[in-house]
Amino acid sequence: MTNQFAEVHNVPEGTFKYGGSTSWSFIYPKLESEIKNTYPLFNINIRKDLVKGSGIGIEKLIDGELDFALSSRNVSTQEDHNAKKSLKAIPVVKSGLAVAVNPKLAINSLTKDQVSKIFSGKIDNWRQAGNPADIPIKFYVRGNNSTSTDEFRKSLEIIEFGEKINYVNTTNEGLREITREAGGIFVGPISDIVPQCGVKTLPIINKGKTFYPYQQQNFVSPAECGPGKRNRVNIEAIYSGEYPLPVDFYVVVKENGQKEQQAGEAYANLLQTEQCKNTIRQLQETGGFDKSN
Repeated sequence: MTNQFAEVHNVPEGTFKYGGSTSWSFIYPKLESEIKNTYPLFNINIRKDLVKGSGIGIEKLIDGELDFALSSRNVSTQEDHNAKKSLKAIPVVKSGLAVAVNPKLAINSLTKDQVSKIFSGKIDNWRQAGNPADIPIKFYVRGNNSTSTDEFRKSLEIIEFGEKINYVNTTNEGLREITREAGGIFVGPISDIVPQCGVKTLPIINKGKTFYPYQQQNFVSPAECGPGKRNRVNIEAIYSGEYPLPVDFYVVVKENGQKEQQAGEAYANLLQTEQCKNTIRQLQETGGFDKSN
């Protein structure tokens, strides 16, 4: 295992463009700055206008607008076909999904099986999940097609969503919707959801064991949450592999033997150093929320 940035070999010189998954938004600015401090001639520049989702990033990589892409899911069969089977997805960061509901809902945990049944349409009222009141479930998913939700459905072990699915463009939009809906539920990136104040993040029970998406010993209720006092992601559960809704983040490159492939692979190698892993874990805990916000 490589410890420091300076120990990584084959880091090319030049200017390289990257973009893609919005789930990386709290990670890449800090990493870009730290990498440039060590490798000033490895001039990586995020295309902020193309940080619109994994699918957009991979599409623009195939088209040549990006030199490598950031993704929160693996490459689809169709994307690999479009790229003439030249894409390589390098797993670099462990992450997960968190389940958020309206803070007034009298539900304090769900089993993984219940979450799967909710999003597949087999459970459509919160009374079926233990809520005392008769409240219809309204569920929200980020994305707008099956490819964009592949990893989500894979984590929940479901083939198709229920008929009453509601798509949103961003995590913040999904969270806003469930605060308006008494029976609202949204599943999204754990580091984007856990530090939020306006929703309730639920522990997930799997095989008889309860897994907390937040650090249980420092739990902050929605009523107490605010600037400088927010929940932090339970990184230990994510990196131990025990958390029941795992997701991997990838660096995607085109295997064409060109300098842009070298750039993407170098970026992936830098992210897998101990130096970078420590930075990423700290960022994942807070999701980009620091002590002042």
